[in-house]
Amino acid sequence: MDGNSPGKKRQRPTTSRAPNADGEKEKADSSIELEHVLGISVYSGSALTCHPMSGLVAYPAGCVLVLLDSVKNKQVATLHTPRKSITAASFSWTSARGQSLGHLSD
Repeated sequence: MDGNSPGKKRQRPTTSRAPNADGEKEKADSSIELEHVLGISVYSGSALTCHPMSGLVAYPAGCVLVLLDSVKNKQVATLHTPRKSITAASFSWTSARGQSLGHLSD
């Protein structure tokens, strides 16, 4: 039987660490920092936007909004939401911040 057969269970990889010099097991560091985002979750044209002056592109990837410098072709920032997927992005001509339209549904 191969590993994908219904009769055989696949084992999960372990996350325990080897003992340190004192013989104690170290705990795995639970803090993770996002460096790059690969992919995009765009369903409509309103989800992808470009700043007209700087060329900065904003696009959603799940619950992360990625800001890409289109001149340097480099991700310059990622903005995270706690639990909701981002569905649209837009740059404000009036420099308004933190405003949203609509509501959070449960």
